[in-house]
Amino acid sequence: MTKPRFTIVNKKLILIKNPIGTKEGLARIISREKQYFALLGQYDYYWQVLPEKSLFDIFASVRLVKILMKMYLANENFLYQDNIYNPDSEAFKLTEKIVDDFYAEVERNGSIPVIVVFPDKVALKLYGLLHKRLYDRLVEKWKDNGYNYIDLMGNFLLETAPDNINSLFATKGHYNRQGNSYVAGQLINYLQRKKLLE
Repeated sequence: MTKPRFTIVNKKLILIKNPIGTKEGLARIISREKQYFALLGQYDYYWQVLPEKSLFDIFASVRLVKILMKMYLANENFLYQDNIYNPDSEAFKLTEKIVDDFYAEVERNGSIPVIVVFPDKVALKLYGLLHKRLYDRLVEKWKDNGYNYIDLMGNFLLETAPDNINSLFATKGHYNRQGNSYVAGQLINYLQRKKLLE
């Protein structure tokens, strides 16, 4: 499944529309049209840097070189670094830019922006084991910028033991009724404490 996505050009967010938004586009995928695949991959980091398949792949040495290239390039732009998000990855930079633009836009409209972090099961288990948040570097930037934010991570672990985190989640990683009830209570507490409900 393809989706719209952002990229950053000259320090500005640019929206890239869904590349397969029609039946015709899907038909071109099914027919494995080479030029169309290149069009889909024009904003994809790995598509751009990794070599295409070729007849020379029959040689073990060629396959080995491609594997080593993939390992090196993956590490260069890998999502994680030291068990937290890599600030040099495209995903981190996009998230940072989207949050910054959102915050500025809300303030321009005369409203009070609040960032809410909803930790998933993986992030909660990692924090319980290593006392690291996947998004530590993002939170550091928000603190430096003076942003309003609610990080539900620590409070979640006060609500339940690390080995009982599954009790807060339904299937496919979504919060269940207990998890949602807890989140709602924390949001109300924050808004009341900041006097944002008056």
